[in-house]
Amino acid sequence: LPPFRGLPIIHAMPSSRSSFAFLQLLCLASAPACSAQQIGLKTKAKVETTVTRASSVPVLNRVTFPGNVQDEMSLAEHWVVLFCVDWYEPCQMLRQTYLDLARHHEQKLNVDSLLRLPVRFGEVDCAVDKVLCNEQHVDWYPEIVHYHRGDMLARWGLGPGSLKDDAENMTTFLEEQMNFTVPEDEAIGASIPDSSETQDLWALPA
Repeated sequence: LPPFRGLPIIHAMPSSRSSFAFLQLLCLASAPACSAQQIGLKTKAKVETTVTRASSVPVLNRVTFPGNVQDEMSLAEHWVVLFCVDWYEPCQMLRQTYLDLARHHEQKLNVDSLLRLPVRFGEVDCAVDKVLCNEQHVDWYPEIVHYHRGDMLARWGLGPGSLKDDAENMTTFLEEQMNFTVPEDEAIGASIPDSSETQDLWALPA
């Protein structure tokens, strides 16, 4: 007989205990990856679900970005988006900090939300969606942009210091932007540093 390929199809049928045990053995012998539910086994094994770093925030692209970030009727009042490329070392080093901060702020601010979330965090891979990054005036990596109901409020970019300094500056930037009790015009003014502190590559568009 040819070997089984994939999971066997087991049709439900009235059978005795012996035939049911045979089906269990058949499944285990032909497909070691058979689940306990497929063969009717009772198990007390703990099922653990791990959320990987790659899936901890939505990865946006040219199709999903407009309907989420730029739509005034989006399910989130505020969007914070990291624009980066995975092959660039500063992106690799700072992305982890960004994901940790994103999880912290979402858990803190969205806990009592019902119909609309106060904030969502996302990221865009500019190596894949370069056109989208150009449309958002992203000239250097990494760059974080804060949107409110589709409009750009503030942006943060890599500074001339060390990556440790950049991580601290990014943390401060996000804390200031997530303080929604601060008037928006004050938050915008506080988020635009002078040219002596940052590079002009990520200056706000005219």
